Amino acid sequence: MKIQKPLNEPVLYLVALSLALIVRLMSLGKTMLTDYEAGLALQALAVVRGGHPLIGDQPAYVQLTSLLFFLFGSGSQFLARFWPALLGSLVVLIPIGFRGRIGRIPALILAFGLALDPGLLAISRQVGSPILAVVGLWLGISLGTSGYIGAAGILLGLALMGGPSFWLGSIGLGTGWLISRQFVAGANGLENEYEHNGRPVVTKPLMKLLFYGLGTILLIGSLFLIYPRGLSGIFEGLRSFLAGWASSSAVSPFTLLLALVVYQPLAFFFGLWGTIRGWRRMEAVDQTLSVIAALSLFLVLVYPARQIADLSWVLVPLWGLAAREISRHLEANRNELVPAVGQAVLALVMAVFIWLNLTGLVMSIGNTQSTNLYTGFILGAVLLIILISILIGWGWSSRVARFGLVWGLTGALVLYSGSTATAVGGYRDTYTSNLWLRDASIPRADLLLDSVNNFSRWQTGVVNNLDVQVVGVPSPALQWLLRDYPGARFSDQLSVSLQPSLVITAKAQEPALAAAYRGEELTWYQSTNWSLMLPGDTLRWIVFQTSMSSKTSIVLWARTDVFQGGAAGNKQNVKP
Repeated sequence: MKIQKPLNEPVLYLVALSLALIVRLMSLGKTMLTDYEAGLALQALAVVRGGHPLIGDQPAYVQLTSLLFFLFGSGSQFLARFWPALLGSLVVLIPIGFRGRIGRIPALILAFGLALDPGLLAISRQVGSPILAVVGLWLGISLGTSGYIGAAGILLGLALMGGPSFWLGSIGLGTGWLISRQFVAGANGLENEYEHNGRPVVTKPLMKLLFYGLGTILLIGSLFLIYPRGLSGIFEGLRSFLAGWASSSAVSPFTLLLALVVYQPLAFFFGLWGTIRGWRRMEAVDQTLSVIAALSLFLVLVYPARQIADLSWVLVPLWGLAAREISRHLEANRNELVPAVGQAVLALVMAVFIWLNLTGLVMSIGNTQSTNLYTGFILGAVLLIILISILIGWGWSSRVARFGLVWGLTGALVLYSGSTATAVGGYRDTYTSNLWLRDASIPRADLLLDSVNNFSRWQTGVVNNLDVQVVGVPSPALQWLLRDYPGARFSDQLSVSLQPSLVITAKAQEPALAAAYRGEELTWYQSTNWSLMLPGDTLRWIVFQTSMSSKTSIVLWARTDVFQGGAAGNKQNVKP
């Protein structure tokens, strides 16, 4: 089935945008904010509550989120993640401005790929991710090259205030584009220049771009002139980026590459295929995208303060290459359609069979007989796919065999990516080992909050009206959890003269108080020990998206008279 042009481009882009919005906004406030997320959300909350917080290196997020908190009366986890989710969904609009260069069909494939990519989905559902910078820069360039200079200036202004990740991504993108202009044949014709008598005229569009960009920085950075201290965060982003070259990260280059292959196999496989084809055929678009992707990946790998989320700068050009390569395999003629679809169905069934046996293999590690059996099934299925492809190529043509095999494996990788997206997107009820999560997850925050609320009802008759003292637990996430408790206090040590109703300490601590307390241990942090993973653990993580994890506990101490029927003076008792 040879497709000449999309049936209805606007409708298809609207579908892609709707999908992106749904998967990003669905259950957005379900999971507890991590420490990193809570630190930024607390800055926005402090602005609304009349405090004077020092705005960090992401002023765009803090100021826009504080506006939401003000409009809706209080902060919530949904509102804290709203702007990254909303702006992250606009990633599907990036291909619109480039569809004249990469092709209309590849642009549509790129839109759906970006909408459902597990990595971009993960960072769109997190506070303080680089998604504001990624969408702002790429979409700004897309709109700018299409002549929408004002909109481009607004987006580029937001990107500049998106944190230190903006500088990392802009260097990779800008350097890759400059190298392509100098050394890639035909790349000079890729940009859309404003010309007059054969000479580029950039003064007028550049001035308009600067006007809208600086205006956005002034208005958003100062919260529409209400909180001008936010403007200092613009320079803080650059300072943080430069300081990152003198710091270190727990994310190794190998872990970063592993994340790229495991979470984006569809984009990686077809992107690599498209790169090889592009350089063999000297296609300027593919060469330019591959140079930008390679340079962006190189910068992320060598940047000492690297994070998995920085891979987002690689994903956009990589998906561009993959979309162009996938589109080349949609050119089957009508008489080739039936055998190609038949082979695709068989390949997809065999891929599902392989996955089910791989699951059994992981679960039977340690049992030699079962392991050998599942390995035999997997190898047999692979050989069967190869044999079917050979027979179809012999009976029809190698072109039909290639189409059917590619379609079937693409369908299998789409199913795999969907399963992975449910894990990194935070949809699952069980704990998942998520490389895209910057901090340790906090799985039992709801249990702690329910306990505190219940104690408050018993003692005062209402929630949020109890004195709570947090001692020696420097967790911004805990401060966020207790944000609606005016009586919550945080300190390193607790004075003996104080007798708060509730005390929260680290597991090894006990409140040195005259009154008797009873304590209950609760899990607070849970994280995966990536550095301790063995090959078997890695395979289990790939299949189930979970692995061995470490837990850090805290203890909730309650004065005995807080309990119904309780009395002061009872002996302390810690319940494990």
